[in-house]
Amino acid sequence: MVERLTLDKLCALPELSGLKRATPEVFYGTNLSEIFVLEHEEAINWIPKDGFVLTSESFIREGKMQPDNFIAALKSHGCTGLGIKVDCELKQLPPALIKAANQQQLPLVEIPHYYSFGQIMRVEREQSLRFSLNRMEQMQRAISRLSELYFSRAGMERLLREVAQALGAAIFLTDTDFTVLVRRIFGVEKWLECQEKLRLLTEANTQLYQLNDTNGNYRQFMLGERTARFYVQTVPDANIYLCIFTENNDFEQEQRLYIQRAADILSLAWSRSGGIERSREVHESFLEFLKTASEKSEYEVISRCAQYGFDFKRKRVCLTFMPQDLDTTAWNTVDARDAIAQLIKGSQKDCVPYISADASVLTVFLLFSNRISSTMAVAAAQQIGKRYLLQQRACGLLLCAGVSRCYQRIGAIGAAYYESIKAIQLERDLGRKPEIVLYRDGMIYHLLRQLSRQELENICQDQIQSLADYDKTCGSALIQTLKTYFECHFNLSACAVKLSIHRNTMRQRMEKIESLLQSDLEAAANGYALYASLCAWELLAGEEKEKGMRPLQKEA
Repeated sequence: MVERLTLDKLCALPELSGLKRATPEVFYGTNLSEIFVLEHEEAINWIPKDGFVLTSESFIREGKMQPDNFIAALKSHGCTGLGIKVDCELKQLPPALIKAANQQQLPLVEIPHYYSFGQIMRVEREQSLRFSLNRMEQMQRAISRLSELYFSRAGMERLLREVAQALGAAIFLTDTDFTVLVRRIFGVEKWLECQEKLRLLTEANTQLYQLNDTNGNYRQFMLGERTARFYVQTVPDANIYLCIFTENNDFEQEQRLYIQRAADILSLAWSRSGGIERSREVHESFLEFLKTASEKSEYEVISRCAQYGFDFKRKRVCLTFMPQDLDTTAWNTVDARDAIAQLIKGSQKDCVPYISADASVLTVFLLFSNRISSTMAVAAAQQIGKRYLLQQRACGLLLCAGVSRCYQRIGAIGAAYYESIKAIQLERDLGRKPEIVLYRDGMIYHLLRQLSRQELENICQDQIQSLADYDKTCGSALIQTLKTYFECHFNLSACAVKLSIHRNTMRQRMEKIESLLQSDLEAAANGYALYASLCAWELLAGEEKEKGMRPLQKEA
C-alpha cells in the first residue's frame, strides 16, 4: 500500500541527473528515510535507519578506517547508501571503496563537485513530502475500499484478504490467548500457514522480548522453533486481536492509522457475523477488574480491556452513580443502565459510553476522542451527570454522582474509577449530602488525606489552634466563620448573609480572627495556608464525629 522514496528514484530526478551510480543498479531500490552528512568517523553511530549518507572525498582519503571496515560499519548501522562528493581533480572513486561497497551490496553514488549537500537535501525533503502526501491518499482509498466491502456485506475472510493485500503482510485474527481464529497469508511466508497458536515471548521466558515503539504494539512470538515479530492491534468491542507479521520492519504512521481503521471495521463485521455476543455480565466483570487494575501490568490491562470491549486508546472520564441514602434498596441498576445510555446517546454525539453496574453502583466511562481537551471532557461528564440526577429525581429517586479527572494513560483506568468513588465518599465524610461532585474540586482534601493523622494535627496546631481554643472557651464559631469567609470569596456581605448575622457583627468576628491569628487574611500566602488548615480541621472533624469530640480537643 505504501509507496516510499528510494535511492533509485532520487538519483533519477532531473534536478540530480549528474549523480552517478558506482555500483550495480540492482542495489538502488532501497528505501530512503532521510539524508545524513558524515563529517567525522564517530558520527557513524548516529546514522538513522535507511539514511542516505553524504560525505566528501577528502573525508574518505584522510580517514583512519580501511574502506572495507568503513563500508561494513555503514551497512551495520542501517545506511541505505553512500554518496561521495569528489573534487575537481579526482577522476573516479577509489577502487578499494567500490569493491567493498559491491561486497556489502551498499549503493555507492558519485556526486560531482558542483552539487552542494544542501541542494541534495532540499530535493530529498521536497520529494519525501510528495511521497508522504501520496501515502495518505493511498491510505484513504484503501480504507474506502474496505468500507465498501463491509457495506456490501462481504464476509470476514474477504475483509481480511483486503487488509493483507493493502499491507502486503500475513495477518492472523486471534482470541485473547493468541489462538488463531482466521489467517490470511500474503506473499511467500507459507511457513505461517500451519500455525494454530502464537506463543507470546515475555521477559519471564526470553531475552528476545522487546517493544520497539512507544505504544507497545510490536510483540515477539514463538512459532514452532522460530521467533516472529508481529504488530498486535486490538479489535474494539471484541475478544480478538489483529496480528500482522512484520519481520524486522516497522509500519509507517499511515499504515498504523490504516490498521486502526481496519480494526474498527472488522469489529463491526465480527459483531454482525455473530462472532461476539457482548453481555451485561461481561461489563459487570470489568467493574470487578477495575478494583485491582492498579496492581496489574500495562499489557495485562490492555488484554483485559480487549476482552471486555473497552476502548483504552480514548480519553476517559469516569462517572459513578449511587443512592444518596446508603440504605436504599429500591434502585434497579438494570433499568438505570438503559436510561443513562439513552441520555448519552441523545446529548453527546462525540462520546462513547461504557457502562458497568452492580447491585448499588452504576459506573459509566465516557470515552472521548483524543482531540477533546481534558477540561471539556470533564465538563461534558458533569453535564451528563446533572441531567441524569434530575431525570431520576423526577422519578422519585435521589442519587449522587462522582466525576473523576480525565485520563488517557492506560494505567490510569482504575484510578479514574476510584476517583469517582472517592469524590462521593469525601462529601459524606465531611458531613455533606453529595449530589454531583468533581474529584478535582476537592483536590486539597485528597492531597491532605495522604498525610498521617499526626501531620494533619500539626497543620491545625500551627495555624488555627488559637481559634479552636477560643471557640471552646467562649462558645463562639470563629473557625466556621473563617471557613464560610473563604467559601464566599472574601466577601463580607455575602458571608454575613450566609451566616444570618449583621454585617457589622461579621466585621467584628473577622477582626477578632486576625487578632488571634496575628496575620493578614488578605495576604495570598496566609490565605492558602489558612485554607489548608481549615480543610485539615474538617477531615479531623469527620474522623472524630462518632466520638462526640471536636478536632484538637483532648479526651478527659
